[in-house]
Amino acid sequence: MKLAPTERAVIQLIKTRRATSQGEISRFLNLSPATVHSLLGRLESSHFVCRDRRARHGRGRPVEHYRIKRPDPVLAIHWHDSVWYGALFQDNQLKGGILAGDLPVNANLEETCLAIRRARDQILAQDGLAGCHPVGIALHMNAVQTTADGALASSVIPWVRNVSAKQFSDAIGSKVQLDLRLPWVIPELRARASNGIHSLVVLNVANGVSAHGCVFDSEWGGERFYGGELGHMVIDPKGPLCGCGHRGCVESIISGPAILRRVTADLKDGVQTQLLGSLYFGRHFEKCGTAALDCAPEGKPSRHGGMPHFESVVHPGDRLVSPVRLTPAALFSELYRLHLEGTDSYTNTLAEEFLDRVAWSVAVILSTIGPDVIVLSGYALEGRETWRQRILKSARSRVLWGESSEIRLEFPLVTKEDYLRYIANAFAHGPDSPGAASALTSTPISLGR
Repeated sequence: MKLAPTERAVIQLIKTRRATSQGEISRFLNLSPATVHSLLGRLESSHFVCRDRRARHGRGRPVEHYRIKRPDPVLAIHWHDSVWYGALFQDNQLKGGILAGDLPVNANLEETCLAIRRARDQILAQDGLAGCHPVGIALHMNAVQTTADGALASSVIPWVRNVSAKQFSDAIGSKVQLDLRLPWVIPELRARASNGIHSLVVLNVANGVSAHGCVFDSEWGGERFYGGELGHMVIDPKGPLCGCGHRGCVESIISGPAILRRVTADLKDGVQTQLLGSLYFGRHFEKCGTAALDCAPEGKPSRHGGMPHFESVVHPGDRLVSPVRLTPAALFSELYRLHLEGTDSYTNTLAEEFLDRVAWSVAVILSTIGPDVIVLSGYALEGRETWRQRILKSARSRVLWGESSEIRLEFPLVTKEDYLRYIANAFAHGPDSPGAASALTSTPISLGR
Protein backbone atom coordinates (compact mmCIF):
# COMPACT_ATOMS: atom_id res chain seq x y z
CA MET A 1 0.00 0.00 0.00
CA LYS A 2 1.40 3.38 -1.04
CA LEU A 3 0.99 5.97 1.70
CA ALA A 4 0.04 9.59 1.12
CA PRO A 5 2.33 12.27 2.61
CA THR A 6 -0.20 13.09 5.36
CA GLU A 7 -0.51 9.40 6.26
CA ARG A 8 3.26 9.07 6.49
CA ALA A 9 3.35 12.17 8.69
CA VAL A 10 0.74 10.67 11.03
CA ILE A 11 2.70 7.40 11.28
CA GLN A 12 5.88 9.30 12.04
CA LEU A 13 4.21 11.26 14.85
CA ILE A 14 2.77 8.11 16.39
CA LYS A 15 6.03 6.17 15.97
CA THR A 16 8.08 8.81 17.79
CA ARG A 17 5.28 9.30 20.37
CA ARG A 18 5.23 13.05 19.72
CA ALA A 19 1.49 12.88 19.02
CA THR A 20 -0.63 9.77 19.57
CA SER A 21 -4.23 11.00 19.84
CA GLN A 22 -6.54 12.56 17.28
CA GLY A 23 -6.41 15.95 19.01
CA GLU A 24 -2.61 15.96 19.31
CA ILE A 25 -2.15 15.00 15.66
CA SER A 26 -4.69 17.59 14.55
CA ARG A 27 -2.84 20.36 16.38
CA PHE A 28 0.59 19.18 15.28
CA LEU A 29 -0.26 18.95 11.55
CA ASN A 30 -2.75 21.83 11.55
CA LEU A 31 -5.48 19.57 10.14
CA SER A 32 -9.13 19.45 11.10
CA PRO A 33 -10.20 16.76 13.59
CA ALA A 34 -12.45 15.23 10.91
CA THR A 35 -9.52 14.86 8.51
CA VAL A 36 -7.33 13.26 11.17
CA HIS A 37 -10.20 10.94 12.16
CA SER A 38 -10.42 9.77 8.55
CA LEU A 39 -6.63 9.32 8.29
CA LEU A 40 -6.50 7.25 11.47
CA GLY A 41 -9.41 5.13 10.26
CA ARG A 42 -7.61 4.27 7.00
CA LEU A 43 -4.33 3.53 8.75
CA GLU A 44 -6.07 1.34 11.32
CA SER A 45 -7.98 -0.66 8.70
CA SER A 46 -4.72 -1.14 6.78
CA HIS A 47 -3.03 -2.46 9.96
CA PHE A 48 -0.40 0.29 10.18
CA VAL A 49 -1.67 1.55 13.54
CA CYS A 50 -3.90 0.21 16.29
CA ARG A 51 -5.54 1.56 19.43
CA ASP A 52 -3.16 1.63 22.35
CA ARG A 53 -4.96 3.02 25.41
CA ARG A 54 -7.58 5.41 26.69
CA ALA A 55 -6.68 8.33 28.93
CA ARG A 56 -8.99 10.64 30.83
CA HIS A 57 -7.87 14.18 31.75
CA GLY A 58 -10.55 15.75 33.91
CA ARG A 59 -14.13 15.70 32.73
CA GLY A 60 -15.35 14.72 29.30
CA ARG A 61 -14.87 11.73 27.06
CA PRO A 62 -11.67 9.69 27.37
CA VAL A 63 -9.00 10.29 24.75
CA GLU A 64 -8.03 7.40 22.47
CA HIS A 65 -4.30 6.99 21.82
CA TYR A 66 -2.74 5.02 18.97
CA ARG A 67 0.48 3.09 18.46
CA ILE A 68 2.26 1.46 15.53
CA LYS A 69 1.13 -2.11 14.92
CA ARG A 70 4.09 -4.47 15.22
CA PRO A 71 3.54 -7.89 13.61
CA ASP A 72 7.19 -8.90 14.08
CA PRO A 73 8.95 -9.45 17.42
CA VAL A 74 11.29 -6.74 18.72
CA LEU A 75 13.90 -7.18 21.43
CA ALA A 76 13.92 -4.25 23.88
CA ILE A 77 16.97 -3.77 26.10
CA HIS A 78 17.24 -1.01 28.67
CA TRP A 79 20.90 -0.35 29.47
CA HIS A 80 20.95 1.71 32.64
CA ASP A 81 24.23 2.46 34.37
CA SER A 82 26.08 -0.87 34.83
CA VAL A 83 23.08 -3.19 34.44
CA TRP A 84 20.68 -4.20 31.70
CA TYR A 85 17.22 -5.70 31.60
CA GLY A 86 15.38 -6.75 28.49
CA ALA A 87 12.55 -8.76 26.98
CA LEU A 88 10.96 -9.75 23.69
CA PHE A 89 7.77 -8.00 22.56
CA GLN A 90 5.45 -8.86 19.69
CA ASP A 91 2.64 -6.46 18.83
CA ASN A 92 2.84 -4.86 22.27
CA GLN A 93 2.69 -8.18 24.12
CA LEU A 94 5.47 -9.51 26.34
CA LYS A 95 6.82 -12.85 25.12
CA GLY A 96 8.60 -14.85 27.80
CA GLY A 97 10.01 -13.13 30.86
CA ILE A 98 12.16 -10.12 31.68
CA LEU A 99 15.81 -10.93 32.25
CA ALA A 100 18.54 -8.77 33.78
CA GLY A 101 22.30 -8.81 34.13
CA ASP A 102 25.49 -6.78 34.38
CA LEU A 103 27.20 -4.74 31.68
CA PRO A 104 30.84 -3.69 31.81
CA VAL A 105 31.57 -0.32 33.36
CA ASN A 106 33.85 2.09 31.47
CA ALA A 107 34.48 -0.60 28.87
CA ASN A 108 34.46 -0.06 25.11
CA LEU A 109 32.23 -0.80 22.14
CA GLU A 110 33.55 -4.33 21.65
CA GLU A 111 33.07 -5.42 25.28
CA THR A 112 29.65 -3.80 25.52
CA CYS A 113 28.41 -5.39 22.30
CA LEU A 114 29.65 -8.78 23.49
CA ALA A 115 27.59 -8.35 26.68
CA ILE A 116 24.53 -7.28 24.67
CA ARG A 117 24.88 -10.31 22.38
CA ARG A 118 24.90 -12.50 25.47
CA ALA A 119 21.85 -10.69 26.79
CA ARG A 120 20.05 -11.24 23.48
CA ASP A 121 20.91 -14.95 23.49
CA GLN A 122 19.77 -15.37 27.11
CA ILE A 123 16.40 -13.77 26.38
CA LEU A 124 15.80 -15.85 23.24
CA ALA A 125 16.87 -19.06 25.03
CA GLN A 126 13.81 -18.92 27.32
CA ASP A 127 11.15 -21.63 27.08
CA GLY A 128 8.56 -20.87 24.42
CA LEU A 129 10.79 -18.51 22.43
CA ALA A 130 12.45 -21.15 20.28
CA GLY A 131 12.24 -20.10 16.66
CA CYS A 132 11.56 -16.44 17.44
CA HIS A 133 13.59 -14.18 15.19
CA PRO A 134 13.36 -10.53 16.25
CA VAL A 135 13.67 -7.97 13.47
CA GLY A 136 16.03 -5.97 15.61
CA ILE A 137 17.01 -4.60 18.99
CA ALA A 138 15.65 -1.38 20.47
CA LEU A 139 18.53 -0.38 22.74
CA HIS A 140 18.02 2.38 25.26
CA MET A 141 21.27 3.84 26.52
CA ASN A 142 22.45 6.74 28.65
CA ALA A 143 23.67 9.06 25.91
CA VAL A 144 22.55 12.01 23.86
CA GLN A 145 22.79 12.94 20.20
CA THR A 146 24.42 16.37 20.24
CA THR A 147 24.74 17.25 16.56
CA ALA A 148 22.81 16.84 13.33
CA ASP A 149 25.28 14.23 12.05
CA GLY A 150 24.34 11.88 14.89
CA ALA A 151 27.41 12.24 17.13
CA LEU A 152 26.76 10.85 20.61
CA ALA A 153 27.97 12.07 23.99
CA SER A 154 27.61 10.90 27.57
CA SER A 155 29.10 11.93 30.88
CA VAL A 156 28.86 8.35 32.21
CA ILE A 157 29.86 6.43 29.03
CA PRO A 158 32.85 8.43 27.76
CA TRP A 159 33.77 5.96 24.99
CA VAL A 160 30.40 6.38 23.25
CA ARG A 161 31.52 9.55 21.47
CA ASN A 162 31.39 9.14 17.69
CA VAL A 163 29.87 5.65 17.98
CA SER A 164 26.91 5.08 15.64
CA ALA A 165 23.95 2.70 15.58
CA LYS A 166 25.51 1.00 12.57
CA GLN A 167 28.61 0.15 14.59
CA PHE A 168 26.39 -1.43 17.26
CA SER A 169 24.49 -3.35 14.55
CA ASP A 170 27.67 -4.64 12.91
CA ALA A 171 29.24 -5.69 16.21
CA ILE A 172 26.10 -7.37 17.61
CA GLY A 173 24.96 -8.96 14.36
CA SER A 174 21.40 -7.60 14.60
CA LYS A 175 19.77 -4.39 13.49
CA VAL A 176 20.11 -1.98 16.42
CA GLN A 177 18.11 1.19 16.88
CA LEU A 178 19.44 3.45 19.61
CA ASP A 179 16.62 4.92 21.65
CA LEU A 180 17.96 8.03 23.39
CA ARG A 181 14.70 9.21 24.89
CA LEU A 182 13.74 8.93 28.53
CA PRO A 183 11.70 5.73 28.92
CA TRP A 184 10.21 6.58 32.31
CA VAL A 185 8.99 10.21 32.35
CA ILE A 186 5.87 9.97 30.18
CA PRO A 187 4.84 6.52 31.51
CA GLU A 188 5.14 7.81 35.10
CA LEU A 189 2.80 10.71 34.31
CA ARG A 190 0.33 8.40 32.57
CA ALA A 191 0.25 6.18 35.65
CA ARG A 192 -0.93 9.17 37.71
CA ALA A 193 -3.23 10.89 35.20
CA SER A 194 -6.41 9.48 36.75
CA ASN A 195 -5.44 11.15 40.05
CA GLY A 196 -5.44 14.61 38.50
CA ILE A 197 -1.65 14.85 38.08
CA HIS A 198 -0.82 16.96 35.02
CA SER A 199 2.91 17.64 35.45
CA LEU A 200 5.76 15.60 36.81
CA VAL A 201 9.55 15.60 37.18
CA VAL A 202 11.65 12.46 37.61
CA LEU A 203 14.71 13.20 39.76
CA ASN A 204 17.09 10.37 38.97
CA VAL A 205 20.21 9.82 41.06
CA ALA A 206 22.34 6.86 40.03
CA ASN A 207 25.51 6.77 37.92
CA GLY A 208 24.36 10.19 36.72
CA VAL A 209 21.95 12.87 37.95
CA SER A 210 19.08 14.45 36.03
CA ALA A 211 15.64 15.99 36.50
CA HIS A 212 13.45 15.59 33.43
CA GLY A 213 9.83 16.64 33.29
CA CYS A 214 6.59 15.92 31.52
CA VAL A 215 3.35 17.86 31.23
CA PHE A 216 0.13 16.57 29.69
CA ASP A 217 1.87 13.51 28.19
CA SER A 218 4.63 15.50 26.47
CA GLU A 219 8.17 16.04 27.69
CA TRP A 220 9.17 19.67 27.93
CA GLY A 221 12.40 21.38 27.05
CA GLY A 222 12.25 21.62 23.26
CA GLU A 223 14.73 19.91 20.96
CA ARG A 224 17.89 20.99 22.80
CA PHE A 225 19.59 18.19 24.62
CA TYR A 226 20.51 20.09 27.80
CA GLY A 227 16.94 20.43 29.06
CA GLY A 228 16.64 18.75 32.47
CA GLU A 229 20.39 18.63 33.05
CA LEU A 230 20.22 19.44 36.75
CA GLY A 231 23.17 17.12 37.30
CA HIS A 232 25.41 19.46 35.32
CA MET A 233 24.70 22.63 37.26
CA VAL A 234 27.98 23.74 38.83
CA ILE A 235 27.65 24.22 42.59
CA ASP A 236 31.35 24.12 43.51
CA PRO A 237 33.70 25.51 40.82
CA LYS A 238 36.67 23.98 42.65
CA GLY A 239 34.96 20.63 43.12
CA PRO A 240 35.64 17.24 41.50
CA LEU A 241 35.97 16.91 37.74
CA CYS A 242 32.72 15.79 36.08
CA GLY A 243 32.36 13.59 33.01
CA CYS A 244 30.96 16.59 31.12
CA GLY A 245 34.31 18.39 31.49
CA HIS A 246 33.34 20.91 34.19
CA ARG A 247 34.23 20.90 37.87
CA GLY A 248 31.84 20.80 40.78
CA CYS A 249 28.68 19.67 38.96
CA VAL A 250 25.94 18.14 41.10
CA GLU A 251 26.62 14.83 39.36
CA SER A 252 30.30 14.93 40.30
CA ILE A 253 29.34 15.22 43.98
CA ILE A 254 26.25 13.04 44.62
CA SER A 255 26.16 10.41 41.86
CA GLY A 256 26.90 6.80 42.77
CA PRO A 257 30.41 6.75 41.26
CA ALA A 258 31.19 10.13 42.90
CA ILE A 259 30.25 8.84 46.36
CA LEU A 260 32.23 5.65 45.72
CA ARG A 261 35.33 7.64 44.75
CA ARG A 262 34.98 9.79 47.86
CA VAL A 263 34.66 6.82 50.20
CA THR A 264 37.60 5.05 48.56
CA ALA A 265 39.79 8.14 48.99
CA ASP A 266 38.70 8.57 52.63
CA LEU A 267 39.52 4.95 53.43
CA LYS A 268 42.98 5.35 51.95
CA ASP A 269 43.42 8.41 54.18
CA GLY A 270 42.74 6.29 57.25
CA VAL A 271 39.05 6.93 57.96
CA GLN A 272 37.44 4.24 60.15
CA THR A 273 33.99 3.06 59.04
CA GLN A 274 31.77 -0.01 58.92
CA LEU A 275 31.10 0.78 55.27
CA LEU A 276 33.75 -1.86 54.48
CA GLY A 277 31.03 -4.49 54.12
CA SER A 278 29.75 -3.37 50.74
CA LEU A 279 32.63 -1.26 49.51
CA TYR A 280 35.19 -4.07 49.51
CA PHE A 281 32.95 -6.95 48.49
CA GLY A 282 35.13 -9.39 46.60
CA ARG A 283 38.41 -7.68 47.68
CA HIS A 284 41.16 -8.58 50.11
CA PHE A 285 42.93 -6.34 52.61
CA GLU A 286 46.02 -7.06 54.55
CA LYS A 287 47.53 -5.41 57.56
CA CYS A 288 50.92 -3.94 56.95
CA GLY A 289 53.14 -6.60 58.50
CA THR A 290 50.22 -8.82 59.62
CA ALA A 291 47.95 -11.49 58.12
CA ALA A 292 45.38 -10.65 55.48
CA LEU A 293 41.82 -9.69 56.31
CA ASP A 294 39.67 -11.68 53.89
CA CYS A 295 36.14 -10.86 52.83
CA ALA A 296 33.19 -13.24 52.77
CA PRO A 297 33.08 -15.73 49.88
CA GLU A 298 31.98 -14.04 46.68
CA GLY A 299 28.31 -14.57 45.86
CA LYS A 300 27.40 -15.76 49.37
CA PRO A 301 24.01 -14.32 50.38
CA SER A 302 23.56 -12.36 53.57
CA ARG A 303 20.84 -10.62 55.52
CA HIS A 304 21.86 -7.19 54.24
CA GLY A 305 20.41 -6.79 50.77
CA GLY A 306 22.25 -9.81 49.33
CA MET A 307 25.69 -8.35 50.05
CA PRO A 308 28.24 -9.81 52.48
CA HIS A 309 28.49 -7.79 55.69
CA PHE A 310 31.58 -7.13 57.79
CA GLU A 311 31.47 -6.38 61.47
CA SER A 312 35.03 -5.09 61.33
CA VAL A 313 36.13 -1.64 60.22
CA VAL A 314 38.93 -0.35 58.04
CA HIS A 315 41.87 0.85 60.12
CA PRO A 316 44.75 3.12 59.15
CA GLY A 317 47.50 1.01 57.58
CA ASP A 318 45.17 -1.49 55.89
CA ARG A 319 46.36 -1.97 52.33
CA LEU A 320 44.33 -2.94 49.25
CA VAL A 321 45.81 -6.06 47.69
CA SER A 322 43.58 -7.38 44.89
CA PRO A 323 41.08 -4.91 43.42
CA VAL A 324 38.04 -6.21 41.52
CA ARG A 325 34.85 -4.56 40.35
CA LEU A 326 32.81 -2.56 42.87
CA THR A 327 29.24 -1.36 42.37
CA PRO A 328 27.97 2.06 43.51
CA ALA A 329 24.49 0.53 43.86
CA ALA A 330 25.78 -1.94 46.47
CA LEU A 331 27.52 0.91 48.28
CA PHE A 332 24.23 2.84 48.55
CA SER A 333 22.42 -0.22 49.91
CA GLU A 334 24.95 -0.47 52.71
CA LEU A 335 25.04 3.29 53.22
CA TYR A 336 21.26 3.35 53.71
CA ARG A 337 21.35 0.40 56.13
CA LEU A 338 24.12 1.88 58.27
CA HIS A 339 22.49 5.32 58.25
CA LEU A 340 19.28 3.81 59.62
CA GLU A 341 21.27 2.14 62.39
CA GLY A 342 23.01 5.44 63.18
CA THR A 343 26.03 3.81 64.82
CA ASP A 344 28.72 4.81 62.32
CA SER A 345 29.66 8.49 62.50
CA TYR A 346 31.37 8.56 59.09
CA THR A 347 28.34 6.99 57.40
CA ASN A 348 25.98 9.39 59.17
CA THR A 349 27.94 12.42 57.97
CA LEU A 350 28.21 11.10 54.42
CA ALA A 351 24.50 10.28 54.19
CA GLU A 352 23.38 13.63 55.65
CA GLU A 353 25.56 15.57 53.21
CA PHE A 354 24.15 13.50 50.33
CA LEU A 355 20.56 14.09 51.46
CA ASP A 356 21.16 17.84 51.82
CA ARG A 357 22.32 17.98 48.19
CA VAL A 358 19.29 16.02 47.05
CA ALA A 359 16.98 18.31 49.04
CA TRP A 360 18.63 21.30 47.38
CA SER A 361 17.91 19.69 44.00
CA VAL A 362 14.27 19.17 44.95
CA ALA A 363 14.01 22.82 46.04
CA VAL A 364 15.46 23.98 42.70
CA ILE A 365 12.91 21.87 40.80
CA LEU A 366 10.05 23.22 42.89
CA SER A 367 11.17 26.84 42.63
CA THR A 368 11.77 26.78 38.87
CA ILE A 369 9.26 24.27 37.46
CA GLY A 370 6.74 23.61 40.23
CA PRO A 371 5.47 20.19 39.08
CA ASP A 372 2.57 18.40 40.72
CA VAL A 373 4.81 15.46 41.65
CA ILE A 374 8.54 14.77 41.89
CA VAL A 375 9.44 11.10 41.44
CA LEU A 376 12.59 9.94 43.24
CA SER A 377 14.30 7.44 40.94
CA GLY A 378 17.63 5.65 40.58
CA TYR A 379 19.36 3.17 42.86
CA ALA A 380 20.47 5.93 45.24
CA LEU A 381 16.90 7.00 46.11
CA GLU A 382 14.28 4.56 44.90
CA GLY A 383 12.40 2.75 47.68
CA ARG A 384 14.29 4.44 50.53
CA GLU A 385 11.36 5.74 52.54
CA THR A 386 13.31 7.16 55.51
CA TRP A 387 15.46 9.17 53.12
CA ARG A 388 12.37 10.36 51.25
CA GLN A 389 10.95 11.81 54.46
CA ARG A 390 14.29 13.41 55.34
CA ILE A 391 14.55 14.99 51.86
CA LEU A 392 10.97 16.24 52.07
CA LYS A 393 11.56 17.95 55.41
CA SER A 394 14.80 19.58 54.27
CA ALA A 395 13.34 20.70 50.91
CA ARG A 396 10.44 22.44 52.67
CA SER A 397 12.90 24.58 54.62
CA ARG A 398 14.45 25.79 51.34
CA VAL A 399 11.38 26.96 49.38
CA LEU A 400 8.76 29.69 49.58
CA TRP A 401 6.10 29.15 52.29
CA GLY A 402 8.40 26.73 54.10
CA GLU A 403 6.64 24.08 56.16
CA SER A 404 3.26 24.93 54.62
CA SER A 405 4.53 24.12 51.11
CA GLU A 406 2.74 21.31 49.31
CA ILE A 407 5.45 18.98 48.07
CA ARG A 408 4.73 15.51 46.69
CA LEU A 409 7.73 13.21 46.59
CA GLU A 410 6.92 9.73 45.35
CA PHE A 411 8.63 6.61 44.10
CA PRO A 412 8.14 5.17 40.59
CA LEU A 413 4.86 3.41 39.83
CA VAL A 414 5.70 2.05 36.39
CA THR A 415 7.09 -1.46 36.03
CA LYS A 416 10.10 -2.62 34.03
CA GLU A 417 7.70 -4.26 31.59
CA ASP A 418 6.03 -0.91 30.89
CA TYR A 419 9.42 0.77 30.35
CA LEU A 420 10.52 -1.94 27.93
CA ARG A 421 7.21 -1.83 26.06
CA TYR A 422 7.62 1.92 25.65
CA ILE A 423 11.07 1.33 24.12
CA ALA A 424 9.89 -1.52 21.88
CA ASN A 425 6.95 0.48 20.53
CA ALA A 426 9.29 3.08 19.06
CA PHE A 427 11.28 0.57 17.03
CA ALA A 428 11.09 1.43 13.33
CA HIS A 429 11.30 -1.35 10.76
CA GLY A 430 9.96 -2.31 7.36
CA PRO A 431 9.61 -0.29 4.13
CA ASP A 432 6.49 1.48 5.34
CA SER A 433 8.07 2.93 8.46
CA PRO A 434 8.72 6.47 7.23
CA GLY A 435 11.69 8.39 8.44
CA ALA A 436 13.17 5.48 10.35
CA ALA A 437 16.21 6.92 12.11
CA SER A 438 19.17 5.22 13.70
CA ALA A 439 18.45 7.10 16.93
CA LEU A 440 15.26 8.54 18.33
CA THR A 441 15.98 11.93 19.87
CA SER A 442 12.73 13.82 19.58
CA THR A 443 12.76 14.73 23.26
CA PRO A 444 15.48 16.09 25.54
CA ILE A 445 17.45 13.54 27.48
CA SER A 446 20.18 13.55 30.05
CA LEU A 447 23.92 13.29 29.66
CA GLY A 448 23.99 11.42 32.94
CA ARG A 449 21.05 9.69 34.57
